[in-house]
Amino acid sequence: MKMRILNLLSAAMVLVAASSANAALIAYWDQNSNSLPAGGFGFETTDFPQAADQGAGALTLIDFDTTAASGAYTTIQSFSGSTVNAQPTIASGGSLSPQGGNDLGGGVYSNNGMSIVLEVSTVGYEDILVSWAQRGTSTGFASRAFSYSTDGVTYSLFDTDLGTLGSSFVTESYDLSAIAAVEGASSVFFKITLDGATSATGNNRFDNITVEGTVIPEPGSALLVLLGTTFASTVALRSRLG
Repeated sequence: MKMRILNLLSAAMVLVAASSANAALIAYWDQNSNSLPAGGFGFETTDFPQAADQGAGALTLIDFDTTAASGAYTTIQSFSGSTVNAQPTIASGGSLSPQGGNDLGGGVYSNNGMSIVLEVSTVGYEDILVSWAQRGTSTGFASRAFSYSTDGVTYSLFDTDLGTLGSSFVTESYDLSAIAAVEGASSVFFKITLDGATSATGNNRFDNITVEGTVIPEPGSALLVLLGTTFASTVALRSRLG
């Protein structure tokens, strides 16, 4: 019977571990609310910070050029989106589609160096995962540097996605489970810095931007579940044995 109890104990531990490993949604931006007041498809600069469509968080743009006399860069384009990386029931809709910006001469474009910044609270969460769907044009940004911060000022580079994006949406995902600083914090910032655009209208498109985490168990809760499961199983076993 001791061996049977040990087996039950092991099974209970597996169940507890599995139940705590499921990712929970912290914040999600679907980029589908993007109608301009005078018609057209895109975002005004006053639409930022952009509140999360699900969960809680804020998305903003920094170093985005809004000076074009034509008005082309006083708004942010929104080309067709995708269901890649989307939450259930969310339609493809639009996408957040920054472009190269004004031609400053010498092959330099004003939106190179701009960033998309996400701010969320990770209180109660660990094993943070950030992901989105992306595609682009041949003259769009060829570098997407992903970094994180706990104060919105000093950022640590996590990784850089290099290369011109293709015509189909793919998922870009960053697992920050080894970064303790972004777990259980009242404010965490994730920044995507864009560079390498070679034309004014070359773009990268971002959709279904998602921040997830694993819920941190309450102190002692995992142990209580484990003991309760084992106790109930042991009582049932003894009852059958008379």
